[in-house]
Amino acid sequence: MNFEYKYLKYKTKYLNMFEYSDSNVMKIQSQLKYMSGAECMHIYSILENDIEKLYYKIIFIFSLRPIIFVTKIKIKDTIIHINMPFYKSTGTSRDVDSSIKNLWFPTTGMEVQSFDFTKLGLMKLEDIYISDDKNITSANIPDLITYSRFINKNNALISKYLYEKFPKDILFPNKTVAEIVKDTGYQGSYNYDKYILEPEFEI
Repeated sequence: MNFEYKYLKYKTKYLNMFEYSDSNVMKIQSQLKYMSGAECMHIYSILENDIEKLYYKIIFIFSLRPIIFVTKIKIKDTIIHINMPFYKSTGTSRDVDSSIKNLWFPTTGMEVQSFDFTKLGLMKLEDIYISDDKNITSANIPDLITYSRFINKNNALISKYLYEKFPKDILFPNKTVAEIVKDTGYQGSYNYDKYILEPEFEI
């Protein structure tokens, strides 16, 4: 019995992964929204250090959050393409628990949070599961229980690897809300595509 299976059994003491119900969906959504730093560390602890290399490109720093674009990872001499932005949390967007500070999470872009386009917030990968019950299915419930805000194993591995190994002296260009709006126009949401910088780095 591997560590991940044991952890899955532990998590499902209060949530039966084989039973799809409105009640269970609400529990998963709460878990995604209020995931703590301690829970992140527990997930890290059940993962083997499988990543041999991680390849990334710089995007920018926004509201004190460095953002990078992870292009691929190398596991057991196999290259796995990721193509997912990750940001380093400041721990300030969750009023309940700031213990996720300095942990890395997937992000899908930015969205406007004010009518006058003066406030942007990061769009997080878990948002689609929190905002729409239909995105939680019997097929993805096991991963959502096991990996929570990381959504799947590869993202959890990447987060752990970045937490342990990402250099602390990397310089990021800073971007303000005004600059992003000016660059890309008045839209409801923005992706990072035009801001991904060359070259590609590896750690």
